[in-house]
Amino acid sequence: MLQITKTRLPFSREWDLLGDAVNWNNDIMHWEGVWTLCQDKAPLFPSCRKMRGAASRKAGSTYSADRRYDNIGFRPVFEAKTDLPDGAIVTVGTLYLDGKPVKVPTNPVWNGDIPSYPVQHSNNPHQPAPMEFRDALSNPAYQVQTIKVGSFLFADRVLIRGISFDDLHALGFC
Repeated sequence: MLQITKTRLPFSREWDLLGDAVNWNNDIMHWEGVWTLCQDKAPLFPSCRKMRGAASRKAGSTYSADRRYDNIGFRPVFEAKTDLPDGAIVTVGTLYLDGKPVKVPTNPVWNGDIPSYPVQHSNNPHQPAPMEFRDALSNPAYQVQTIKVGSFLFADRVLIRGISFDDLHALGFC
């Protein structure tokens, strides 16, 4: 049984480790066409964070932590105890957004089928919509796949777009 101890945003250095582990194969890590939010602060702009991917496998840029952009998304990292080899593909569960399971995108680019983050909670419009991971549903369309790298499992694609660093921080993913 896989034991996940924490779910969070990746750091930029972990993006490089993931890329190296899969030889930057876009068919495995789906980096093309959408930016991945990272936790790192931009050195000259403390209110900004780094993002990786999209234009080229090793590309990096910065974004304002409080802004939502359709071409930037949430690709979680799961800290877990496992003895699987680096590069192993592991199902970690199903993502739920505002209490509903989210299909894993099959075209994970900014204008593909990545779901957008609903800003408001369906029951309380003054609260952000909750997001959580639960046990995997039996339907593979809802199973979040990860790639094992070191002591973490890196989602193989962006799962939600149009969400800010500040949103994710408020939801406990930073």
